[in-house]
Amino acid sequence: MTAPIRWYKSRVGRRLVAAIALICFSGCASTATIARTDALDNEAEIEHSDADALYLIARNGQLHRIPRQSVRGIDHPGNVEVLVGAILLGLGAFTASEEWKKNDHDDAALVTAVYGIPGLTLLLTGLFRYIPSRKAAWAFQSADAPPAPPPPPGVWYPPPPPMLQQPPAPPQPPGPSAPLPVEPAAPPAEPPGPEVMPDAT
Repeated sequence: MTAPIRWYKSRVGRRLVAAIALICFSGCASTATIARTDALDNEAEIEHSDADALYLIARNGQLHRIPRQSVRGIDHPGNVEVLVGAILLGLGAFTASEEWKKNDHDDAALVTAVYGIPGLTLLLTGLFRYIPSRKAAWAFQSADAPPAPPPPPGVWYPPPPPMLQQPPAPPQPPGPSAPLPVEPAAPPAEPPGPEVMPDAT
């Protein structure tokens, strides 16, 4: 017998599966948790709904209307049980198939019983609570949120002021023109010397 099967048969393994099932069964209830925006969260059964509100059954049996703007979210009952049950079924099926491949049919049957029965029970009881609650709130959750109401008549809102444009910058006076380059003065001419005539006596 393999070590995992010995663990399944041990008291620890049986107690763990029993504890998981007990926790999930103790949390099973038909009430949904309605997260509110203007008050504390409500735990009540959803009787029906429309596009504008949820209708909850209180503990005294009276029907209470919760408008859409007061509802932040809905946590339906049974969703945790469905998740845990599916995990237990998947784990049991995988382990049982591994033992079946080893031709250990007794251990495969034991694993199937230890994980399959609590897993299937949790899955079915979770769906039994989740589906009616989801169906009762379907009209509310599938409807689009209504648009914001228009302002009441007779109220005048001034139009926004026009955007002010920046005045154009005044033209800048032309700057002083650059001075013309001064040419250097020509050197003064030398005075003519005496004229020398050849063959002069």
